Amino acid sequence: MILLTLALPVYNDATALQGTIESILQGVSPSNPSVEIVVSDNNSADGAYSVSSEMLAGYKNATVIRQKTNIGFAGNLKALAECSRGEYIWFVGAGDTLVPNQLREILRFLEKHMPDFGTVHGRFNFHRYWEYEPPEQKLRIANSAKASEVSLFNHALSMNIMKRSIMIDYDLPLTKSGLESSAFLAGELDPLRLWESETSFWPHLEAICQYVERKGLVSSTWFEYHELSVLLNHNKNGTWDKGLSAMKIFVQWAEITERTRRAIPTAKWIENLDKELRGKHLLKFLFMLRKDQTLSPTVAMRQIEPLKLSLARRTLARMIVNLPRLIVTALVSSREGTIFVRRAFSRK
Repeated sequence: MILLTLALPVYNDATALQGTIESILQGVSPSNPSVEIVVSDNNSADGAYSVSSEMLAGYKNATVIRQKTNIGFAGNLKALAECSRGEYIWFVGAGDTLVPNQLREILRFLEKHMPDFGTVHGRFNFHRYWEYEPPEQKLRIANSAKASEVSLFNHALSMNIMKRSIMIDYDLPLTKSGLESSAFLAGELDPLRLWESETSFWPHLEAICQYVERKGLVSSTWFEYHELSVLLNHNKNGTWDKGLSAMKIFVQWAEITERTRRAIPTAKWIENLDKELRGKHLLKFLFMLRKDQTLSPTVAMRQIEPLKLSLARRTLARMIVNLPRLIVTALVSSREGTIFVRRAFSRK
């Protein structure tokens, strides 16, 4: 029986993918019958398929597939789930690496407790992760009675593990913020075209959200594994902080969080995240986009229209995106100067 599938989606990031596979092979024996590795190359042009095929040639439970066309991020994750055989699936983004000796512990936990889904702890690799202090409590398990105590999901792809059936049952992306999703709901777009688009930037979160909406948490179990398990690296294809894509990504994240909050009204964790995304996090994000001059005020406000914001927050958002560039530059300089002074005094 294959317990866990390590599923690697990749698009034009062969070099980063190589580091990911190397970290996995360091912790998994080629003859381990409980783990499989599946790579889906989303029609890359940089040899990602050849690199992964060569590296995994000696691994018994390994599959490398190449999509005939780019089927989008959501479509690629769905394809990975459909060609996998594990009871659980752990999506690991190209470039992200597993921390040595942690996979064995995670496998033991999954086999013993058989949870529905959960998160593992990770750090950005460009921080000094070796200074990370081990947690007092390695593992927390939750159910509907403890919804406030444990995170349901993590925004980073590589920090979520779920039963593969949850991703198999994942329907077409239905985030209202995507124009193509709206066209699909109105009967104006072919379903296949929706999968091939980049409408859903958070398919792993939306799959969990849909699962919770349908089943509820009465008989579900989820977990939070606090040991440092994965290191997150820079993503070559990332669009997290520039232009229209960044705004769409943020809005969809907020929308999925709000949907999950409605499905679990007793979960303080998701309630707090929902408030933060629609409050200070949104305002900081808009300020960053304004500072970098990557998005016009009109486009920014149009994108956040689907979000349920108070009049005060919507007014603040409008003020931020319409700030003159000179004022934005002055505010950024003032903030950086304040940080410099604080750091200088803290050294003494």
